Amino acid sequence: MSTNNFCCGPVGEVQHARTIWMTFAEPVAALGEHSPVPAHLKPEVPGQWRLAGPKTLVFEARERLPGSTVYQVQALGQEWSFSTTPVRLERVWPKGSKVHSLDIFVLSADQAIDPEAVLAGMELQVEGQVVPLLLASDEQIRSVRPAWARYRRLLPGQRLAVRPQHPLPEESRGVLLVRSGIPSLEGPLVTRQEQDLPFQVLPPFRLESARFKAGRFNGGNLYMGTLRLSFSHPLKTSRSGAD
Repeated sequence: MSTNNFCCGPVGEVQHARTIWMTFAEPVAALGEHSPVPAHLKPEVPGQWRLAGPKTLVFEARERLPGSTVYQVQALGQEWSFSTTPVRLERVWPKGSKVHSLDIFVLSADQAIDPEAVLAGMELQVEGQVVPLLLASDEQIRSVRPAWARYRRLLPGQRLAVRPQHPLPEESRGVLLVRSGIPSLEGPLVTRQEQDLPFQVLPPFRLESARFKAGRFNGGNLYMGTLRLSFSHPLKTSRSGAD
């Protein structure tokens, strides 16, 4: 943001910020060791104001500014406001759109959340019918090894795992809805847009086809035949089951 008297940042809506700055047209009077800093940030955040050159005031927060918050800055008769974005949720498991009939949905957040409050704003629809959602316990998440592998890498307080109350119909289509109005534990702003995460429930694991190509003799040597098997689901390629 810039006027004839000063320019500043951040402005508008930002996802993450830790530093606030203001540069004036004229030099700022030097601050003594015990002089009050001619700047104020509302709401207050732990950190420190300092001079960065003769015309620039800088505020450095101890940690990133809390999300979902509108901030007001005042300094030397000038003021402006900016905000940090509402919480953003992302599905990290299952990868893609294919899920099992009793799968666990793992979501990550870019700021601190209350899982119960987020769950209240979620809805699972399958073939037009609403399926109740429950928070998944650590034991239930561990039972799905790929889901647990991703869940445990996420920051505590910024992760969520939910599961359907009962198995979903095989080969059905559904959508996981995250309604607008999802709150954050960091600030009063709530999400403004609805998210929909479509998926398709996999069929039962089965052998789809089997083809055998016989070997042949060549100069008295027998070449082995080839057996090709096709399954309804991809097979695991690693012992960890993380992918």
